Amino acid sequence: MDYDPKDLQSVLLYMRRKCGVGVFEESRRMVSMLLDLSPGLKRDGNVLRQMSEAGLLRELHAAVDTGGKHDRQRVVMKSRSYLMDYLQLPDGRANFYMTALQVAYGLAVDMPSQPVTPSEPPPPKPQSKSAQPAPPKPIGTGHTGDCTWTLESSGVLTISGHGKMGNYSYINQSPWHERSDIYSVIIQDGVMQIGDYAFLDCKSLKSVDISASVMQIGSHAFCNCESLTSVNIPNGVTQIGDSAFRFCRSLSSVHILDSVTKISGWAFKDCKSLKSVSVPGGAEIDARAFESITHIELKPMPKSQPTPPKRTGTIMDSGRTGNCTWTLYRGVLTISGHGKMENYSVENKSPWTWRSDIYSVIIQGGVTQIGDDAFSLCQNLTSVNIPASVTQIGKCAFYACTNLKSVNIPASVTQIGECAFDGCESLTSVNIPASVAQIGRHAFLGCTRLTSVSVPRKAEIEKYAFDPNTHVLRR
Repeated sequence: MDYDPKDLQSVLLYMRRKCGVGVFEESRRMVSMLLDLSPGLKRDGNVLRQMSEAGLLRELHAAVDTGGKHDRQRVVMKSRSYLMDYLQLPDGRANFYMTALQVAYGLAVDMPSQPVTPSEPPPPKPQSKSAQPAPPKPIGTGHTGDCTWTLESSGVLTISGHGKMGNYSYINQSPWHERSDIYSVIIQDGVMQIGDYAFLDCKSLKSVDISASVMQIGSHAFCNCESLTSVNIPNGVTQIGDSAFRFCRSLSSVHILDSVTKISGWAFKDCKSLKSVSVPGGAEIDARAFESITHIELKPMPKSQPTPPKRTGTIMDSGRTGNCTWTLYRGVLTISGHGKMENYSVENKSPWTWRSDIYSVIIQGGVTQIGDDAFSLCQNLTSVNIPASVTQIGKCAFYACTNLKSVNIPASVTQIGECAFDGCESLTSVNIPASVAQIGRHAFLGCTRLTSVSVPRKAEIEKYAFDPNTHVLRR
């Protein structure tokens, strides 16, 4: 043997000689997996790497070879899920390698059955009145770029997580490529880009739900999804890649909002059922984008719209804030998670204080408190979405957000902290619900364009909570 399987450094040197430097990219998960597979390997948290398929197979082999019969059985049982999760191999190849290990070591392992791929969903079985339908079972899962994918037995493929999906191609195909049992795709909130060739040739796909967090639809993303009948492209998407919906022959309805600034070549070519489409007048549209479409209507260009920042890359910035997570991408700052945001101050500023490239703040459901000084001095912020899970808006939370024009405070909020919206000089409209019991000192001071506001009669209003120009109506 060319290496000592009990010594991690020895294994790494062997792999470097056999596979080259390129396979040793950062991957903490792969090191953890190897430590779990072969307990004899020494822990070395500084060694981060990404193995090739051949490298992973060698390590699986070594882990089985050095263990007793019980350990061998455990490793072989795990090998299929590792091959699928870490290398995203399709079921057939993962099963092939698993069978090879089984035969090599004479182990009896129950092979998972292959999922049935009917042309239509099977009819539901009759149930008694007392029986509850079982939840759909996942028949496939894994990673795609920064995100996770899950395919349920009901034919629903869900993409979740934060960031970009993986990009694929005709050669490097997605794990679910050409599956005939995918009828619906759900892109959950947090996913920011639909990858190239992501759903190519999903010919049974009939519906797709794209969340408002998506900014870009990649090249050939839904190409040849011939059963897809309609698409609603949410406000937030700025680019539709080349051939994104090409050959979607059943597509008869597309809703494109004003956020779209670029539509690339052949994006909707050969969509034979799509007879007309309305597109933003200010968008850059390739001359071949709508080939074969008989009627194209250009919408009037919006009167005013903040220009998105010209940045490259995927997630511009991200991190933790209290019990939550923050992500800044293409001008949208998203707060997600469960619990309170961190409280900031003049001395302890938020990571995004004074940033001029924040135009929108989205606080997702689950966040319960907006921290002190959370978004103060975000002077280009024009819109904020506060969910019904928030109960408290902290001190100076939106202090000096001079371009913020309107705020809808949900009925869950009970307290608005002092100086929360102080200095928001463009604020002309604010909805304060009956749930608000306390409005802190200087909460809306300096909101010189807020001419009137309706406040619950029971609410405690501290001194100088509103600007002298604001007429406060009790209700």
